[in-house]
Amino acid sequence: MSQNRTIAVAALVIMAGENLLTVRKHGTTSFILPGGKLEAGETAAEAVVREVSEELGLSVSGDEIGLLGRFTAGAANEPDHVVESSVFVFSDLRQDFDPAALIGEAEIAELAWMPLRELPEDTPERQVAPLTRDHVVPALLEAMR
Repeated sequence: MSQNRTIAVAALVIMAGENLLTVRKHGTTSFILPGGKLEAGETAAEAVVREVSEELGLSVSGDEIGLLGRFTAGAANEPDHVVESSVFVFSDLRQDFDPAALIGEAEIAELAWMPLRELPEDTPERQVAPLTRDHVVPALLEAMR
């Protein structure tokens, strides 16, 4: 019997209309939210600001993000692990924010804008991470009511 290990992560919701930005890292098939693991001594907000800068070249500050919630789910890309994620929402009220200009950097192989109300079905070649499908999307839809 394997033992699940917990990974602390922070992720950022970026929306364009009702489309949600997801990313796929090199060597994986799961689309996840931009973000990543916390470094020693780093808060979740600091981690997500650093990670989106590294992954998307997007500069955001702590006052441009708000906490959506904290969620636990099976890790999409690491078997026998669970993620405890602090998920933030980026307020796209800035005049200079252009979602079409985002590009994947560092370990990001692909970006995909997914319709919030109609996420694609999972296939062996392409999945939506459990954290996103089972927790973040329902929380976003509830918040939009």
